[in-house]
Amino acid sequence: MTEAIDLLKEEHQLVKRVLQVLRKKCWQVVKEGVVNYRDFEDILDFLKNYVDRQHHGKEEDILFDLMGRELGDEIGSGPVTGMLIEHDLGRQYVSGLENSLKQHEKGDEEAVLDIIANSISYTHLLHNHIEREDMILFELARRSLSDQAKEELNRRMSQAMKEKTASDSQEKYRQKVEKWEGALP
Repeated sequence: MTEAIDLLKEEHQLVKRVLQVLRKKCWQVVKEGVVNYRDFEDILDFLKNYVDRQHHGKEEDILFDLMGRELGDEIGSGPVTGMLIEHDLGRQYVSGLENSLKQHEKGDEEAVLDIIANSISYTHLLHNHIEREDMILFELARRSLSDQAKEELNRRMSQAMKEKTASDSQEKYRQKVEKWEGALP
């Protein structure tokens, strides 16, 4: 049994909901010509803390580490490396979004293009990334990891949940997502 993988897949569902919110926020910018900085800053908090620090942190530090150790270089230099590269690319889009928001707030009207470009690029990247992890990488882990490695995965994931969510609870972010969805037209 791999509860840890089920947890990661459940987190993906919440991330996908936020990607939809981000896309709709961009559409509002296009329609109304106004950037709601507070909304984007709240979404940035989610992307940096929930998606990257909590979720990607668990994938990188636990699952990918175990898969590399147990399944060898073919996994570590192939599918896992691809996921790590995409995590880094996502971080670049988030950083670009944050910088373009600051530039726009300082009066650079053209920065709205970068706000939208970084947001939409991020949403496309993450949708595809999540599909590959859910359908390929996670299923490979279920099939290929030994029972001992699966037990270690579950134990380490449980510990990480306690440590990484002490100040930024899963529930806090779920409530934020529900609030954002409820405020959309």
